[in-house]
Order: sequence, then C-alpha cells, then structure tokens
Amino acid sequence: MNLMELAKYLNKLIEGSDFAERVFFAGGAVRDFLLGLESKDIDICVEMDNGGIALAEYLASRLGTAAPIVYASFGTALLVYKGLNIEFVMTRAESYRGGSRKPSVVFAPLLQDVMRRDFTVNSLLMDISSGEVLDLCGKGREDLANGVIRCVGEPFSVFKEDPLRILRAYRFCAQLGFDIEQQTQFALQDSTHLLKQISTERIAEEINKLLCCPQLREAFTLMDKGGIFELLLPEVARLKEIAPNKYHHLNAFEHSLLVCYQVKPNLLSRWAALLHDIGKYDTMTISAKGVHYIGHERRSAEISDAILQRYMISKPSRSLICKAIAKHMSYKQSGEYAEKLKELSLRRLAIESLEYKELLLDLIEADNLSHAPEYRLPEQIPALRKKLSETEEMLHNKRFNLTGRDLIEVFSIKSGPKVGEMLAFAHEQWLQNPHLGSERLLSLVAKRFKLR
Repeated sequence: MNLMELAKYLNKLIEGSDFAERVFFAGGAVRDFLLGLESKDIDICVEMDNGGIALAEYLASRLGTAAPIVYASFGTALLVYKGLNIEFVMTRAESYRGGSRKPSVVFAPLLQDVMRRDFTVNSLLMDISSGEVLDLCGKGREDLANGVIRCVGEPFSVFKEDPLRILRAYRFCAQLGFDIEQQTQFALQDSTHLLKQISTERIAEEINKLLCCPQLREAFTLMDKGGIFELLLPEVARLKEIAPNKYHHLNAFEHSLLVCYQVKPNLLSRWAALLHDIGKYDTMTISAKGVHYIGHERRSAEISDAILQRYMISKPSRSLICKAIAKHMSYKQSGEYAEKLKELSLRRLAIESLEYKELLLDLIEADNLSHAPEYRLPEQIPALRKKLSETEEMLHNKRFNLTGRDLIEVFSIKSGPKVGEMLAFAHEQWLQNPHLGSERLLSLVAKRFKLR
C-alpha cells in the first residue's frame, strides 16, 4: 500500500484513542511519496511525550505483530509490518555535546521537531488523520519541486551539530539528482573537517549508500570540491597526480570517477570501478618510451582490500571486488570484437563464479568506454558476452567430474599436496578439451605423473 492508504488504515486503528490527530508521517517517506517513489522505511512522529514508543506498542497489539524493538534512551521504537520498517518517535528537540553524535532528547512541539531536521525536502509531514501534507519550515514543497537540497536551519550550524549530515547531503544529491543550494554548498565545503568526529562505521554506512545511488556525477564533483576524497579516500585522491596520456583523456582520478558512473549502480561494481586504478601511483615508471604502470591492476587489488575492509565490506564481497580489479586488464588485447580471444580463455571465464564474472565484465566495459575517444572499444565486451554465452551453452552438459578422492582410490595414493597437483593438471586437460571423459583424464594423469 502507498503512504496515503497506510495513513487511512492507521488512522482507523487510532480513532478515539489518545493518539488521534497527533500522528504524522515524516521525512523521507513523505518526500518519496510526493516524488512518486516507493519507500520501505517509514518514519512516524507523535506529538506526545514518549508517544513514539507508546504508539508502536499500541499498534503492535492491534495489528498482531511482534513486539516493537524499543530504544528507550532515544524515545524511539521500530515495528516491522508487511515488509515495511516503521520507526516511531515522539516529536522532540535534540542537543549534542562535544563531538558526540548521540543527542540528548526531550519532548518538543511539532514545529520545533521540524526545525531540527537536516534538509527542507526531509522536513515535510503528512497528517495521517487528514492526509494533508504539512510544510512547516516553509521551503520543503518548493525545494522538492525545484530539485534543491537546502538546510532547514543555518547551514554551518546544521553540519556542526551533526557532521554526518555532510555525507547525507551528497547522498541525497546522488539519490534524487537534486542540486545543492548555494549557501548549503558553501557550508558543506567548509565543514568537511568535521567528519573526523564521526566513527568509521557511520561514515562507511553513508559512503556505501551513496555509491549505490544512480546519479553520482554531480555529487562526486561537489565532494571533490569539498575535499571529501582527500579526507576519506586519499588513495583515490592521489590519482590526480597521474596525468592524461594518449589512451586516457582525463587524469587517473577523473577517469576512475567516469568509470564509476558507467558501471551498474550496485555496491560491488561501484567499489571496483572507483578503486580499479589506485595501484597506478605505486607502479608508475618512466622510460624513453614513456610512462608505464606495469602490474598496476595487481597492486590496485592489494591496496583495495584494506580500503574495503575499512569501509565495512564483507570478506566474500571484498574477494570478488579484488579479483575483478586484479583481472580488469585481462582482455585489453583481445581485439575490438574479442576476435583474438582463445577458446581456452573463454572456457576459463565461462566456469568462473557468476557474480565475479558479471562484475569483471561490467568493470572492463565501463573502463573501455572511459578511455580517450580514439581508444575506446565499445563493441569488445558485448561481443565477448555473445561468445561467452555460446561457450556456456556448449559446456552445459559437460562437467569436470574428477575429485581428489577419485585419484586417491584409483592410484592408491595418500592424501597430500600431490593430489592437488594431479587434480589441477586433469582440470587443465579438461579445459583444453571438454569432451574428455574421466577414464581418459585418469590415463593422462597416470602418464604425466608416472603412475599405474
């Protein structure tokens, strides 16, 4: 159900109760409703002391859901209902102490609650008793219509009060495709240093959300002006020192951002794109023939693992991203239509894990499209995908079906490193000729390792 339907339903549940005409949808859910976007996270504020927790408990009993998760020190509660995460809070005032993001919270009237919020487009309310949208700060509807991110209060105070709002501003810019109002932008650029007060975990959460947003270009441009990369991703920022060349019409930093725009808007692809060339700084050499970055892809993968760990990316995802980065140069010499790629290489790629394979091809295609115009290869990866599909179809009913146990039993040998060597040899023979059955593979292993 959409927000208006949910408002009508909840209003029926609270009619005649102490909560009637005191309950409002707030923030992003109202913003997204007016933009025609779906929202899975719903914020409800209640103009009543401790009203958020009380309403969550009341609705849980009426709806027959599990008891809400209560955060008593903040006066909030979380209720899960039909796939929606509904957070309840009393209207409140907040105060922060000396660099802490955890505010002291007290009950306050509705207007005061609105004026403490970050941006005007997030300050809109919907009265669930009437369905009326309220714009108590006076700028929310206008800024939403004009596509503008503007602080509700004085911008420097807004960011000083909670520096994480700096990253939220850039995220909403990337998420909604909105511009940032001039005074808000000035304050953003002058407040970047305040992010040093924020925990790595909270910064990681915002950066990862931002990287999944569809419209990164304007946000990245503003983040660069504000020195965000130098502060949070210095390994990426130092790529500004890698100058353009005949293959790259942009410096390595600008190129990496362009690749980031080109890949699919998911977390793994965006991280792979952003970090794929960070090893160039360490591997740069100069000779009579020019500047070289030999092995930069492997060095990029090494550096990336530590960065991804810092930004709370899980170990399995880190592994996939680093593998894609380490191999992003693999098919550069395969021709404009991948016509130079050998069948053996296609088979190897065909049996790679699906997630890694798609991640790698997405990265290579975006990298190809981000080169200097005369060195772009727009048809290479589409052609490779077609060849790969044909190879996968050919391999569909063919399986490498030898195991280490098979080798131990057939050759009466003990488990150990040699079994791994033998299995790797057999697998290589199968890749070269997928029509080989287990008996023929065993024969080749026996011959190679001089076994009976």
